[in-house]
Amino acid sequence: MKNRIIDYMEQEKIEKESLCRQLKLSQDKLDKTSDIDWSGEELLQICLYLKVDPYDFYEGIGK
Repeated sequence: MKNRIIDYMEQEKIEKESLCRQLKLSQDKLDKTSDIDWSGEELLQICLYLKVDPYDFYEGIGK
């Protein structure tokens, strides 16, 4: 899910630095190769910032 959201950000040309600054996140959390997972709160904050539904990036729900 994390990598799909990061792919979306890259596709939409959303600056990771700006998102990290606004949400006070470490840039390591937005690195695809990082093993650092997002907390549920961070996931929701990122999706709210991007104005997207987290379920759009979740595999397993028959959307």
